Amino acid sequence: MQKNTLPWLIALTAWIAGSTYWHVCKIKEVCDEPLVKSASSANTLTKPSFDIHNSDGLSLKASGNIKFPQSGETPNVSEVQPQLAQLKDYLAKNPSLQMLLIGRYASDEKNNTSFANLGIARAEALKGIILGEKGNPQSIITDGLLSDSLYFQADTLIGGIDVIFKRVASQSTTSSNLESSPNLTLYFPYAKTDFSHSEEIDKKIEEVLAFLKARPSQQVTLTGYTDNKGSDELNLRLSARRAQNVQDFFVRRGLSPEQFKIVSQGKANPQGNNETEEGRQENRRVVLSF
Repeated sequence: MQKNTLPWLIALTAWIAGSTYWHVCKIKEVCDEPLVKSASSANTLTKPSFDIHNSDGLSLKASGNIKFPQSGETPNVSEVQPQLAQLKDYLAKNPSLQMLLIGRYASDEKNNTSFANLGIARAEALKGIILGEKGNPQSIITDGLLSDSLYFQADTLIGGIDVIFKRVASQSTTSSNLESSPNLTLYFPYAKTDFSHSEEIDKKIEEVLAFLKARPSQQVTLTGYTDNKGSDELNLRLSARRAQNVQDFFVRRGLSPEQFKIVSQGKANPQGNNETEEGRQENRRVVLSF
């Protein structure tokens, strides 16, 4: 008799336990949460707001924002037109200020423009809208930045523009400084065509810009170099692209492409020891000479 009732007792116990779990956990919802949450519960990006400000009291805000099509450079500014008009007036009234527009782009976006990256193309397009036909092109400079923390709604990028203001050094100061040391060398990460920035380099760039803007007939030679990694043919192409990107950078800052001459040297004439990483880093460079 005991052998016949044992399976029934086991089944009854399981039924009672299951009923208790269902009542407490599913109906009353008082069971502990699982230790591993689903991906849908993870934090998501916050929709960016339009907010441009400067330390002198400038504050431009809007409930809407600038929008770009995915893999596109043309901005939709319908939601921020009054603020952009105020920004143009602000720049006109403050000629000692220069605004840096940084366009952002995601790694999975395609660059179908003639610019080095989609971020620069976006910044340049927005610059044209802000300044119009009569604005001073020297008041805005542009750059691009890769970022995979951008906010997309369907196929539309919301925001994607950073703004930085800075004072422009006086022409007399920068010109005199440059005349005593006219050459500038820009260095590059391995296999890259965008040069590395630093506070010291950016200061020298401003000196070069002031010097060349004051002397539009001045010719500049951009000589590109690489380290010894890779074939001769590859390094010649890479050094040429580096020099071309430096020219494009200065042209975006208001100089004429006619002022520049590009020379590609590849891995020739190393200034550092190619047997060390430090030496190879010294060799990945573009030299500006006057």
